[in-house]
Amino acid sequence: FGYMNLPEKREQASTADLARSTLVTVLNNIGSISMMCARTENVDRILFSGSFLRINDLSMRILAYAMDYWSDGQIKAIFLEHEGYFSAVGCLRKFILDANGHENDFTHSSQH
Repeated sequence: FGYMNLPEKREQASTADLARSTLVTVLNNIGSISMMCARTENVDRILFSGSFLRINDLSMRILAYAMDYWSDGQIKAIFLEHEGYFSAVGCLRKFILDANGHENDFTHSSQH
């Protein structure tokens, strides 16, 4: 994008070049922000999910590279293979927690 203010460079850029530059810019920003959040929370792995990533190997590679670059290899990007189930797991987790945030123990239930 840096050359887009020069008319001759703007004419040389194809639509595909601009699309790829936009994708790389957005994913690098996501990687940078994710890395900063991971460091704040002291975690070394970040899960990324969504149908956009599931069908887009290029985006996964760019995001994984961005995470590796911004964290100096300390934080890893993990991509869910069946991300559609991720929401269901979250709903189940919410169901298991009671209103006070404590886990319900269904293993010792009197109902069988």
